[in-house]
Order: sequence, then structure tokens, then C-alpha cells
Amino acid sequence: MATVVKRGNGYAVVYRLARQQGEAAGKQVWESFEEESEANLRKLAVEALILQGRTLAHSELTFKEFIENKFIPVYAKKKWKYTTYDTNMGVIRNHLYPTFGDLKLRKITPFIVESFFSTLTAKKISSRNKELGEDDLRCISGRTANYIYAVFKSIMSKAVKWNEIGESPVTCDKPAPDYEAEQRDAWAPEEFDLVLANIEHELLHLAVHFAFKTSMRVGEIAGITWDCIDFEQCSILINKQMQRVSRASIKSLSEKFVIEELPTECIHSRKKGMEKETVVILKTYPKNSHARTVLFSQALREELLRRKEVSDRNMACYGDKYQNKRGLVFSFDDGRTIEPKRITRWFEHWQEHEGAKLGLGRVVFHSIRSTSTSYKLALSGGDIKAVQDDTGHKTAQMVTEVYGRTFLSRKRELAQKFDDAFYGEKAVPPPAIVEVPPTKEETPPPQTEAPPPQTGTAQEKTTKEHNRELLVELLTKDPEMLNKVLCAAFAHNA
Repeated sequence: MATVVKRGNGYAVVYRLARQQGEAAGKQVWESFEEESEANLRKLAVEALILQGRTLAHSELTFKEFIENKFIPVYAKKKWKYTTYDTNMGVIRNHLYPTFGDLKLRKITPFIVESFFSTLTAKKISSRNKELGEDDLRCISGRTANYIYAVFKSIMSKAVKWNEIGESPVTCDKPAPDYEAEQRDAWAPEEFDLVLANIEHELLHLAVHFAFKTSMRVGEIAGITWDCIDFEQCSILINKQMQRVSRASIKSLSEKFVIEELPTECIHSRKKGMEKETVVILKTYPKNSHARTVLFSQALREELLRRKEVSDRNMACYGDKYQNKRGLVFSFDDGRTIEPKRITRWFEHWQEHEGAKLGLGRVVFHSIRSTSTSYKLALSGGDIKAVQDDTGHKTAQMVTEVYGRTFLSRKRELAQKFDDAFYGEKAVPPPAIVEVPPTKEETPPPQTEAPPPQTGTAQEKTTKEHNRELLVELLTKDPEMLNKVLCAAFAHNA
């Protein structure tokens, strides 16, 4: 079935591929190896595949050729989003091409793969700061290493499926333990009165108000247009978002979701060249994806009406020079586009100068969406589907496990409700004390004066406080039980 032949200074495994239509016999293949042991291992693998009745593959494509000529045009074009393309191609170019790029697919062995991933977390990450020495550079994190592993495994799985190779060389485990992301810090719902009362920047105030009331993403907020707002019904149709993506991603993937390329300047002072490589787009959502209609409050309606007056005034003032032809809610006075990164920068600047004076913790803009989701989950009495429809999360699990959180004020309120509902006005008697008479060998301890017995009211108060402390401690240690009890309590209250 397969033989090992001495060939010059090395060895070759010789076998035949399955006969194709129009061929008298299958194509003969010679695979070269430097060591006889490697050739013998390959011989055993080939014979095992033949015995299993599997088709032998013998691709002449290199890893890089497979990526650029088959994987991207056929698979990534349908499955990847623009931001996914930018992230994954960064992984491929920076980490996979240097090791595997020029290797033929059939030459990528499990040993090469395992050797690569076994040392990946020790690899240093280059820095733009030229003053940093080798010892000052950070290593690749376990989370990043696992992402590189997932991308590579997906590529090799497609090579097997498309009959480029017989089996995947990815036989090793992930290079690092699964990463458990820590929950971001977030403001409590009651803190937003203080926040909104102290933001003087009109556009930032509107963006924060939008994020808290409607649970919108910052890209969705930046992409709001006036034609999607219904002032009579107090509703907004969320059917697009704004993103900065690479021009290469648009060229390589489908352009059907791009509504328009928007003129803007890159806000990164050290990355002015990015304006040639990247572009800000308005992107529509695929059917049955994140598109949804959300209701907003009367307070937000009045703020939007004021913004509409300012926008109309600016349009009349600038005339033909007004750049906001799409009708974006968020734009500069002359109509220039305000991209999502600009809003997050404003938010960071406000926290640094004003939020610190108010005693507020530092949070990222996206955490407002998390607070909003948790608040709606509590107010709805645990109606996950209603909250999911409002926030646009793909699954209910994202609502409860990723974005759902419980704040200290809610824990205290829940503990008090539980205490009042279960214990009421009744006192819980302490356990009875049984006196055991001493034996003959034992000497009775000296008698001490017993403290005066507590009255019924004092004893009841002490017991209730103790039970409340135990309940808070239990619910703090068990978030799953906390979410269930919280939903049940608010549902009963409603």
C-alpha cells in the first residue's frame, strides 16, 4: 500500500492516490522526509487511511496559498464580518504565516503544530515604544493563544473537508486554560440620575441617555438617523450601525451590508495613515439579526427634539457645505461624521475630569448597556424574552450570564423582602440548651452569673439581623441562586 524508499540523503514514502475518472491508474505520490523515523510514521498513517477507506489527499498548495485562494474567497466571505476579518487576518499574518505560510499543507505535521503552540505563550509581543527592552515586552496572553489556536484549527478542518489533506494535524490541546473573563465594573441604576445631571456636553449627554434607556451599542447610537425615529410613538428602529473597518475587509468580503462609506478624519493622531487603509461605514444588519424596534421615554423624546432643532439650524446655516447628507443624529455642526470611537473618548474624558469629582468609579461606555440590561431584567420580573427583544442580544444566555448583573442595593432590597415575607413578625426561637450532669470523675465548673434574658422584641430583632446577614452572604457567594430569587421576588412584587 505504501513503501519507504531511500532517496539521496533522505527518505520518501511512495503510494498511489485513488484513480480519478479518465485515469488508467491513480497518481503516484512521493513524499520526502529527512529522517527514516518520520517516513515510517507517515507510511503507517497512509496505510491506516487506506484501510479505513478514506480518500488520500495530496495537496501541493502552501498554507498561505490555501488561505488566500480558497479559504478567504469560499468560507470567510460568507461567514466572517468585517471586524472579524480584520481580527483574524491580523492573527494569520502576525502569528501563523511566519511559521506555516510557506509550508505545503501536507508537510504540516502534528509535531510541528504542537511545537508551535507549546511555545506560543512565551512569545514576546512587539511594541511601538522603541525604548522598551526585550525584558519589558509582554508575552502573548493565554486568551490570545487560544484564539490563535481556534483560527488555525478552523483552517485545517476546512482543508480536510475540501480534500486538501487526509487528516488534520491539530491533535494537541489548547495552549492555555480556558479564559474566564472578569465582569466589567458598572454603575448602579440609581447613579445615572447623578451622571445625567452633571454631563454638560450635549452630544455626550444624549449618547449616555440613549445607551441607558434603549440598551443600544455605541456603534448603533452613532449610526442613528432621523428617519428611524418616530416621535409620535416614541420608538426608534435600530437597523444599522457605524463601524470603522479596513478597506481590505470590504474588498475581500461581501459588500451587500454596506449602506454607505462616510467621510471622516481618523482621531488617532499617531495613525493618520489609517485614513487610507480604513473607512467608516454605515452597515445594515442581516435579516433576523440585531434589528429591532425600541421604545424611548418622554424625557429622551424632549432631548431628541431639541437636538433636531439644532441639527436643522446647522443645516440651514452651512447650506451646500453641510456634510451630513445621510441625516445622522450625531454629527458636528458642519455635518462631519462622529464615529463611535469619538463618543467613547468623550466619555473617558468626562470621567477623568468630572466623574472623579462625583466619586464615581471608572467604567467603559459599553458597561452602560450592561447596567441597562440588568435594570430591565429586574423591572420585568425576569421576563428574559422581553429584555432580549429590547437589547438585541442573539441568545437569552447572553442576557442572563454575560450582561445580567446584580447590584448591592438590589441584594439588600431582596434580602429585606425575603426577610419580611418569610419571617414576618414572628421570632425564631434559639435552639434549646440541654444540661448534661457531670460524671463522678468530672468536677462541675464554677458557676457564673448568667446574663439577663433578652426580651421578646430584642431577641427577635437580633435573630432577624443575623438571618439577614446570612442571607446576603449566601446570595453573594451564589450568583445563580441570586438571579433566580431576584426574578421571583420582583415577579411577586409586580
